[in-house]
Amino acid sequence: GDIEPRYALDLSDVHVILSKDRGRTYSMVSLQFSDGRLWHLEFNDRKSAVFFDIAVHESKKALRDNNSMYMRQDDFSDDVSIGFR
Repeated sequence: GDIEPRYALDLSDVHVILSKDRGRTYSMVSLQFSDGRLWHLEFNDRKSAVFFDIAVHESKKALRDNNSMYMRQDDFSDDVSIGFR
């Protein structure tokens, strides 16, 4: 999608779409951004894809509502090492 690769990106406005295809040896996740970009990520198995989906949703809940069972708003800082910004 992008000319220069990104190492961190803002996922606060992204919509995560899990692939419904069964029988594959890998699982696909699509990230749909508000500006129209669409990224496709390939995971080795469905479990990893679901974990990614949960991580994004919980990070968004923590940032937006401070209502995540895994994170708090205070966990977000200028350090992007947590990976979901």
